[in-house]
Amino acid sequence: MVQAGASTDIRRIAERNSCQHQCRSQAFKDKEYTNPDERLKHYTSGPKVRPLPQRLWPIRRGERIRLKYPLPYLAQEVSPYGWRFSDHRKKWRLHTGHDLIAPAGTGVLAALSGKALMVQPISGHGLTVLLDHGNGWQTLYAHLLRARIRPGQLTQTGDLIGNVGKSGHASTAHLHFELRRFKNGQMMAIDPAPLLNQSSRR
Repeated sequence: MVQAGASTDIRRIAERNSCQHQCRSQAFKDKEYTNPDERLKHYTSGPKVRPLPQRLWPIRRGERIRLKYPLPYLAQEVSPYGWRFSDHRKKWRLHTGHDLIAPAGTGVLAALSGKALMVQPISGHGLTVLLDHGNGWQTLYAHLLRARIRPGQLTQTGDLIGNVGKSGHASTAHLHFELRRFKNGQMMAIDPAPLLNQSSRR
Protein backbone atom coordinates (compact mmCIF):
# COMPACT_ATOMS: atom_id res chain seq x y z
CA MET A 1 0.00 0.00 0.00
CA VAL A 2 1.26 3.51 -0.81
CA GLN A 3 1.35 5.81 2.20
CA ALA A 4 -0.48 9.13 2.27
CA GLY A 5 1.79 11.95 1.21
CA ALA A 6 3.84 9.83 -1.17
CA SER A 7 4.92 11.63 -4.33
CA THR A 8 2.83 11.37 -7.50
CA ASP A 9 5.67 9.51 -9.26
CA ILE A 10 5.93 6.93 -6.47
CA ARG A 11 2.15 6.48 -6.50
CA ARG A 12 2.15 5.99 -10.24
CA ILE A 13 4.94 3.39 -10.08
CA ALA A 14 3.07 1.53 -7.36
CA GLU A 15 -0.16 1.68 -9.34
CA ARG A 16 1.67 0.44 -12.44
CA ASN A 17 3.23 -2.49 -10.56
CA SER A 18 -0.04 -3.51 -8.90
CA CYS A 19 -1.86 -3.20 -12.20
CA GLN A 20 0.35 -5.55 -14.21
CA HIS A 21 -1.48 -8.84 -13.66
CA GLN A 22 -4.87 -7.12 -13.70
CA CYS A 23 -4.10 -5.33 -16.98
CA ARG A 24 -2.91 -8.52 -18.64
CA SER A 25 -5.93 -10.52 -17.53
CA GLN A 26 -8.44 -7.91 -18.62
CA ALA A 27 -6.76 -7.17 -21.95
CA PHE A 28 -9.34 -6.95 -24.74
CA LYS A 29 -12.32 -7.39 -22.38
CA ASP A 30 -13.08 -3.67 -22.50
CA LYS A 31 -14.89 -2.62 -25.70
CA GLU A 32 -12.22 0.02 -26.32
CA TYR A 33 -9.61 -2.71 -26.72
CA THR A 34 -11.59 -5.58 -28.16
CA ASN A 35 -12.91 -3.42 -30.96
CA PRO A 36 -10.24 -1.16 -32.43
CA ASP A 37 -12.75 -0.40 -35.19
CA GLU A 38 -14.82 1.70 -32.75
CA ARG A 39 -13.37 5.01 -33.92
CA LEU A 40 -13.64 3.91 -37.55
CA LYS A 41 -17.42 4.02 -37.19
CA HIS A 42 -17.20 7.81 -37.17
CA TYR A 43 -15.36 8.38 -40.44
CA THR A 44 -17.29 9.90 -43.32
CA SER A 45 -18.68 7.39 -45.75
CA GLY A 46 -16.23 6.61 -48.51
CA PRO A 47 -16.27 4.19 -51.43
CA LYS A 48 -17.50 0.72 -50.52
CA VAL A 49 -14.62 -1.67 -51.12
CA ARG A 50 -14.88 -5.45 -51.31
CA PRO A 51 -12.35 -7.46 -49.26
CA LEU A 52 -9.27 -8.96 -50.91
CA PRO A 53 -10.23 -12.05 -52.97
CA GLN A 54 -9.02 -15.33 -51.50
CA ARG A 55 -6.89 -16.09 -54.56
CA LEU A 56 -4.78 -13.00 -53.70
CA TRP A 57 -4.32 -13.69 -49.99
CA PRO A 58 -0.60 -13.34 -49.13
CA ILE A 59 -1.05 -15.66 -46.12
CA ARG A 60 -2.63 -19.07 -46.46
CA ARG A 61 -4.38 -20.78 -43.58
CA GLY A 62 -1.82 -22.34 -41.27
CA GLU A 63 1.06 -20.21 -42.57
CA ARG A 64 3.06 -17.92 -40.29
CA ILE A 65 2.53 -14.22 -40.94
CA ARG A 66 5.63 -12.10 -41.53
CA LEU A 67 5.50 -8.31 -41.89
CA LYS A 68 7.87 -5.96 -43.66
CA TYR A 69 8.98 -2.99 -41.58
CA PRO A 70 6.62 -0.16 -42.65
CA LEU A 71 9.38 2.47 -42.99
CA PRO A 72 12.47 2.47 -45.26
CA TYR A 73 14.70 2.49 -42.14
CA LEU A 74 14.28 1.76 -38.43
CA ALA A 75 12.41 4.46 -36.50
CA GLN A 76 14.39 6.95 -34.40
CA GLU A 77 12.20 6.06 -31.42
CA VAL A 78 9.37 3.61 -30.84
CA SER A 79 6.39 3.85 -28.50
CA PRO A 80 5.39 0.18 -28.43
CA TYR A 81 2.15 -1.73 -28.14
CA GLY A 82 1.06 -2.23 -24.53
CA TRP A 83 -0.59 -0.83 -21.45
CA ARG A 84 0.28 2.71 -20.41
CA PHE A 85 -1.14 5.31 -18.06
CA SER A 86 -2.86 8.22 -19.79
CA ASP A 87 -2.33 11.48 -17.90
CA HIS A 88 -5.00 13.03 -20.09
CA ARG A 89 -7.66 10.41 -19.33
CA LYS A 90 -6.36 9.54 -15.85
CA LYS A 91 -6.61 5.82 -16.49
CA TRP A 92 -4.76 2.87 -17.96
CA ARG A 93 -5.23 2.34 -21.67
CA LEU A 94 -3.95 -0.22 -24.14
CA HIS A 95 -1.91 1.35 -26.92
CA THR A 96 -3.01 -0.92 -29.76
CA GLY A 97 -0.09 -0.40 -32.12
CA HIS A 98 3.46 0.87 -32.57
CA ASP A 99 4.24 4.58 -32.85
CA LEU A 100 7.30 4.84 -35.08
CA ILE A 101 8.95 8.26 -34.78
CA ALA A 102 10.33 9.46 -38.12
CA PRO A 103 10.73 12.79 -39.97
CA ALA A 104 7.64 14.18 -41.69
CA GLY A 105 7.52 13.05 -45.29
CA THR A 106 9.28 9.72 -44.71
CA GLY A 107 7.81 7.04 -46.97
CA VAL A 108 5.32 4.59 -45.44
CA LEU A 109 5.48 1.07 -46.90
CA ALA A 110 2.89 -1.69 -47.07
CA ALA A 111 3.86 -4.30 -44.50
CA LEU A 112 2.14 -7.02 -46.55
CA SER A 113 0.46 -7.38 -49.94
CA GLY A 114 -3.20 -6.46 -49.84
CA LYS A 115 -6.01 -4.13 -50.85
CA ALA A 116 -6.86 -0.66 -49.56
CA LEU A 117 -10.17 -0.85 -47.71
CA MET A 118 -10.09 2.76 -46.54
CA VAL A 119 -8.05 5.88 -47.29
CA GLN A 120 -9.31 8.96 -45.42
CA PRO A 121 -9.19 10.93 -42.17
CA ILE A 122 -10.77 9.35 -39.10
CA SER A 123 -11.20 10.55 -35.53
CA GLY A 124 -7.92 10.85 -33.63
CA HIS A 125 -5.92 8.92 -36.23
CA GLY A 126 -5.98 11.67 -38.85
CA LEU A 127 -5.32 10.57 -42.43
CA THR A 128 -5.40 6.77 -42.32
CA VAL A 129 -4.83 3.86 -44.69
CA LEU A 130 -6.41 0.49 -43.84
CA LEU A 131 -5.19 -2.54 -45.83
CA ASP A 132 -6.95 -5.90 -46.02
CA HIS A 133 -4.73 -8.99 -46.34
CA GLY A 134 -7.40 -11.68 -46.33
CA ASN A 135 -8.33 -14.36 -43.78
CA GLY A 136 -9.24 -11.62 -41.27
CA TRP A 137 -5.83 -9.88 -41.27
CA GLN A 138 -5.52 -6.09 -41.62
CA THR A 139 -2.85 -3.44 -41.12
CA LEU A 140 -3.52 0.21 -40.32
CA TYR A 141 -1.29 3.24 -40.97
CA ALA A 142 -2.29 6.51 -39.26
CA HIS A 143 -1.31 10.19 -38.79
CA LEU A 144 -0.21 10.37 -42.43
CA LEU A 145 0.86 13.56 -44.17
CA ARG A 146 -0.46 12.21 -47.48
CA ALA A 147 -1.67 8.93 -48.94
CA ARG A 148 -0.21 7.35 -52.08
CA ILE A 149 -2.95 4.78 -52.61
CA ARG A 150 -6.67 4.85 -53.46
CA PRO A 151 -9.54 2.85 -51.92
CA GLY A 152 -9.80 -0.49 -53.71
CA GLN A 153 -6.25 -0.36 -55.06
CA LEU A 154 -4.07 -3.48 -54.79
CA THR A 155 -0.60 -3.14 -53.31
CA GLN A 156 2.46 -5.35 -52.92
CA THR A 157 4.68 -5.79 -49.88
CA GLY A 158 7.04 -2.80 -49.65
CA ASP A 159 5.02 -0.52 -51.95
CA LEU A 160 4.86 3.18 -51.03
CA ILE A 161 1.37 3.86 -49.64
CA GLY A 162 1.85 7.21 -47.89
CA ASN A 163 4.12 9.60 -46.02
CA VAL A 164 4.70 10.10 -42.31
CA GLY A 165 2.91 13.11 -40.82
CA LYS A 166 1.20 14.29 -37.67
CA SER A 167 -2.44 14.56 -38.71
CA GLY A 168 -5.15 13.84 -36.16
CA HIS A 169 -4.22 13.85 -32.47
CA ALA A 170 -0.44 13.70 -32.90
CA SER A 171 2.05 16.05 -31.25
CA THR A 172 5.02 14.98 -33.38
CA ALA A 173 5.52 13.35 -36.77
CA HIS A 174 5.21 9.56 -36.53
CA LEU A 175 3.52 6.53 -38.02
CA HIS A 176 0.94 4.75 -35.89
CA PHE A 177 1.05 1.17 -37.17
CA GLU A 178 -1.43 -1.55 -36.16
CA LEU A 179 -1.83 -5.24 -36.92
CA ARG A 180 -5.41 -6.44 -36.53
CA ARG A 181 -7.30 -9.67 -37.03
CA PHE A 182 -10.99 -10.49 -37.16
CA LYS A 183 -11.41 -13.72 -35.20
CA ASN A 184 -14.26 -15.33 -33.26
CA GLY A 185 -16.56 -12.48 -34.26
CA GLN A 186 -14.25 -9.77 -32.90
CA MET A 187 -11.62 -7.45 -34.36
CA MET A 188 -8.50 -7.79 -32.21
CA ALA A 189 -5.42 -5.58 -32.13
CA ILE A 190 -2.23 -7.68 -31.98
CA ASP A 191 1.30 -6.71 -30.92
CA PRO A 192 3.15 -6.50 -34.28
CA ALA A 193 6.68 -6.56 -32.80
CA PRO A 194 7.32 -10.34 -32.99
CA LEU A 195 6.16 -10.41 -36.62
CA LEU A 196 8.03 -7.41 -37.99
CA ASN A 197 11.06 -7.93 -40.20
CA GLN A 198 13.37 -5.26 -38.79
CA SER A 199 16.28 -5.90 -41.14
CA SER A 200 15.56 -2.58 -42.82
CA ARG A 201 18.33 -0.66 -44.49
CA ARG A 202 19.45 2.61 -42.90
